[in-house]
Amino acid sequence: TGLSVPGYSASPDTPSGGRLFRRAQREWRHWRSSAAALTGVTDLVFVGGAQLDDFWGGPWGHPYAMAKWSFLGRRAGARVAVLGTGVGAIGSALTRVFVWITLHASQVRTFRDQGSRSMVEELGPRGPDPVHPDLAFGHPAGTAARRALEPGPRTIAIAPMGYRDPRGWPEPDPAAFERYLDRLARLGTMVLARGDRVLLVASGGADHQVAVELGERIERAARPGPGALTVEATRQVDDYLTAARRSAVLVGSRLHGVILALLVGTPVVALGYERKVPVVMDQCGIAAQCLAIDEFEPGPTLEVVDRVLGDWEHHHAAVVDVVSGFRVELEGWFDRLCPRGRP
Repeated sequence: TGLSVPGYSASPDTPSGGRLFRRAQREWRHWRSSAAALTGVTDLVFVGGAQLDDFWGGPWGHPYAMAKWSFLGRRAGARVAVLGTGVGAIGSALTRVFVWITLHASQVRTFRDQGSRSMVEELGPRGPDPVHPDLAFGHPAGTAARRALEPGPRTIAIAPMGYRDPRGWPEPDPAAFERYLDRLARLGTMVLARGDRVLLVASGGADHQVAVELGERIERAARPGPGALTVEATRQVDDYLTAARRSAVLVGSRLHGVILALLVGTPVVALGYERKVPVVMDQCGIAAQCLAIDEFEPGPTLEVVDRVLGDWEHHHAAVVDVVSGFRVELEGWFDRLCPRGRP
């Protein structure tokens, strides 16, 4: 929340002179209060995924906020670190300026994949900026023990997202959103028809409403049968982890919905909407289980799910081993970044 910039928005409307002046006043006050808040701070750490990306909010979103705070952090004498970031798109010249400021103000930079590092190398100082797994793999749940697949009907979790949803997506496409929901609904209906269970979950934000709407579509389409449909309110990280742990396979779209399922050893079939989703699936050695979100069809998707179910113990053990290795790697790197005993 500290990175929000009052007065700035992604709206294309041009403010009047008076409004622009009031925005400038508020922003100047925010600069002054932020500089005061950084007095005595020894480390300023940026964490999270696409913070150098201007897809959400344009250049005045994360790119500007990071440039401002990194500049103020260096001015205050703090060590500035940009950790585990990913890059999807740098669409404007202004974004490139803000990213340049951030990279040159930071003393420590790490990236969650090689492609992200390559995309910003021309903008930042070239150095030994390491590539590490996504920081979410460092969550304590990553120490999950192996488990057995329970006999009887399997639970297939589906974690939808508001892909192209006109209510919130930066580049909305109502027809694409409708196709996405329709295909997921048909997938859920097919799972129920054969007697397995469908669990609808969401990993954050407006996705909860999308899960409810998807459940309503499945209920309208599904004929009475032995399968069961549940829509679960997963408002907290632990809620989502618990739901994923109860599932045999999770079909998900949002990156961290995918990662959190992998954390607890649940095999995933991903519907990738940006390069970051295929990248993390490839890092986990399961690229074949990643389908393009605009091209997947219910039948072939269910075939991928069934291939995983057919050798579930192998897939589960492989996920647990990969995630455990990621966690060890991240813990070792964090110990080098912040040695124990350092103030």
